[in-house]
This record gives sequence, structure tokens and C-alpha cells, in this order.
Amino acid sequence: MPTWLPKVMKKHETAILTTDASHELAHFGVPDILSNADLSSLKLMFVTALNEISWTSLEPAAERCLQALGKLNTKQLQSIGEMVKEEGIHGAVVEMIKMLADFKEPHRSPRLFSDDEDIALQLDFLEEDFRHEDVGYIIELLRYMCEMIQKRIPQRHNSERDIDLFVKRHVFSCMDSIVDSHFGEVVSRASRERRTSAQDSCENAEGYHIWLFTRHDLGKELPWGREFSLCERAGSRISNDKKVLSNTLRVQKTLRDMHQSLMETITAAGGRHFLKKVLHASPKLLMPGFISSSFSIHVLLVVYIGAGFYTSVKLANFDIPESYGEIGEVVKVARIMLQTKVSGIPLAH
Repeated sequence: MPTWLPKVMKKHETAILTTDASHELAHFGVPDILSNADLSSLKLMFVTALNEISWTSLEPAAERCLQALGKLNTKQLQSIGEMVKEEGIHGAVVEMIKMLADFKEPHRSPRLFSDDEDIALQLDFLEEDFRHEDVGYIIELLRYMCEMIQKRIPQRHNSERDIDLFVKRHVFSCMDSIVDSHFGEVVSRASRERRTSAQDSCENAEGYHIWLFTRHDLGKELPWGREFSLCERAGSRISNDKKVLSNTLRVQKTLRDMHQSLMETITAAGGRHFLKKVLHASPKLLMPGFISSSFSIHVLLVVYIGAGFYTSVKLANFDIPESYGEIGEVVKVARIMLQTKVSGIPLAH
């Protein structure tokens, strides 16, 4: 247990005993009662947890592909994206290698959790890389973004469901091999169960309508399967981006509910004999989540810190390219999504 956690526990207990507890808890923020040293310790928890799963380390083939795309200019990226339909992923990779034949330049790889960029090892893109699943995702994402821009989808008025189908379905497809997706007006069962059992809950308490990332094989008795992650929509208008930046509490709570439900299931499956092992492993079970607004997506992470308390951090954000001039953003989108996929790999085992 972190040395600063008792401060949080004491503040929480005091808030519960106040006359207007709901008001007090609504304005109860952990950073308000922690010192700079405590906050540094909290950040170290995230860094340690992410380093243990090599959060920023992608598969070599995927890294080579992203580095290669990062060297191409806008016209070259558009050319690669548009040729995939006829030449396939293999043909696109061969053409990229031709374009890069005489290209030599230091490459920087953006890292999460850092304001700086680290020089990445130069890797030569290989023709056989086209067979790799992540390379297929990257090239197909580039292909679709070019197709979407050609159809002028970003320039029209889009509903939330439009953006689900035309944009997010392709962005999130990199996780198809480790989780199942449910999109539309889906309710988190973990959230609904927690709210229903809460002492201050109303009789018709419901969960939140979101995208769900689940595993059906790990929760066959559940309507949507075992829940591991989510994407909540702040709205389809650009102005709703302010909602994303100012209020992530609902997403944090739902991720917490998913984590608690998962821990209870693991403990019950072990006949309560592995309770200590489960508690020690809980901080390593990371719960990534997404919040979307129009063509912008934000990534956050929720981690269990002990004594029933959770904390979260904003990992990254990216904008979906809306014109050919922004097509280079596909590299950032793919990198962040594949890095997020890394955090989900332990959940698939």
C-alpha cells in the first residue's frame, strides 16, 4: 500500500461523516491533499505498471511499418492508401520500400508518459512484414482514411452512430484479435450492478450507454461477455471536446466497476484461496478506456491502488485525419491504438 494512501482514506472517511457528504465527495480530489512527493509516487505507479508490460514497445514489424510511413510525404501516403484496394497490403508494402530506397533520416518515436521524444532505433522495413497482423491493421487504416476523405465523410454532418460506423470501427479494429466489440446503445452490466447495489442508488439505476470491449469466452453467462474496456461518446460535435477534457469521471467509474467485477470473478473462481495473490496482482491489471468527441479520441487508464481506491491518468489523445493534408496523423493514430492494445494483451490470456 502506498505511504500516502492513508491520507486519502482519512479524507474519505471524514467526507462520509459530514452533514452534506454528497457535496463534499463531489469536490473531493486526491491531488488537493497530496504533496508533490506523493504525486510523484503516484505517477511512478503508472510508469512502473506500464513498463512491466512494455507499453510503448510494439511488435518489430509494426514499428518498422510506422517508421517507414513516418518518412513519407502527404502525396506518397495518399498514393499508398489508394493503391491498397487494387494491389493489396503486399503491393503497398513493396511500393513503400521502393519509395524509401534512398531515404535516410533520424526518426523520432513518440512515447506516452513523456513530454520529450526518444530517438528510436532505425529499422529497415521488410517485404515479409506485410504478413504481420499489426502491419495489416496499419495499412488498412491508411487505406480507409484515404477512402473516407475521398468520400468527404468528415465534411458532412455526422451523428454519433455515423462516427461509430464510419470511423471508430476501423480505428478500434486492431483489438479484434483480443476482445469482442459491442457498439451502439450498450449498457455496462458491471456498472449497472454496482449502481443497483449502492446504498444511495435509485430503483431504476442503469449503467451508461457506451462501446464495450469484452471477451465472450470468459463470461459465457453474461449478455455481453466479460467486460475489459470501453469507449464513451461525448458527442458528435467538435464543441463537445470540452466535455472530454473537463469530465472523465463517468468513464473512470465504469472502468472501476469492470475491474471490481473481474477481481470478484477471479477470486470466486479460486475458491477465495488466492485472495492475497489477486490483491497483489490487481495494480498490474490495467483498465484502458476511451472518450470520443467528433473526430477526436482520448485515452485514459484506471489502476487500482489499494483499500478500494482507484486512480486514473490521461495517456494520450489523437485526431482522426479529416483531409489529405492531415493524412500523416494516421501514423500517430495507429501507434497509440497499438500501444493501447499492448495493455490488453494480458487480459486475453
